[in-house]
Amino acid sequence: MKTLLLTITAVALATLPFADLSADDADVTLTVEKGEALDVLFLTTKPDTQEKLGDYFATVSPIVKKAGYTPKPGFALSATRGNYDPSRVVFASWRSPEDRAEAMAAIDANVENFHERRREIWSSFNMTVYTMENDVAVAMDADKTYVMTAYWRTDGDGFDAFTKSWRKSAGRAGGTVVLELEDGWSPFGYRYDPDYLAITEWKSDKAFETFHAGLGIDTAAVSHVDEWVLDVKAKN
Repeated sequence: MKTLLLTITAVALATLPFADLSADDADVTLTVEKGEALDVLFLTTKPDTQEKLGDYFATVSPIVKKAGYTPKPGFALSATRGNYDPSRVVFASWRSPEDRAEAMAAIDANVENFHERRREIWSSFNMTVYTMENDVAVAMDADKTYVMTAYWRTDGDGFDAFTKSWRKSAGRAGGTVVLELEDGWSPFGYRYDPDYLAITEWKSDKAFETFHAGLGIDTAAVSHVDEWVLDVKAKN
């Protein structure tokens, strides 16, 4: 299992379960440590839900903070491949998978209509949870282009060879894989569980577009792909 940690240039809003990336906060480093649980959340917020959102955060924040929940930056998304089009992705960490499980059990037991409240606020709310195995830092530069890609394997062999070939193709085209995540899982009702999730860094939009247009690797071992460009230049 390969799990790289993400370091992103942003300041988290410590009082909220989710935080945004601001272009004004370009030199602040964010880290996720070995042993922590990392949530990768894909969200689309419904219009006119600010009051419900505030009530939701006020209710759950005291519970999750006790479990070491730390909000990470979020990025607006622009889809390039696949059929899933959430408006943003958000990262967040917990002190450990066990602390995360205890906090979620406490929320389910004590917060009335918790999941219904989420459905009232978000039209899309899916997530993948990863147990971090390394302390790896990756800085994101607002002058560069970042792309998140999610792949699902088929039942046959060849997926590992496919991801290896994909990484080599990206490297030859000038891209750098700055984040790789595997062996994640999704809570019941929030399923989004790709077999391989990666973020690549590119010198420019044009560099990525050139790679994307010429991508010709064998996808026989892949059953599905989603892909988005991350907006690291502006606050979500």
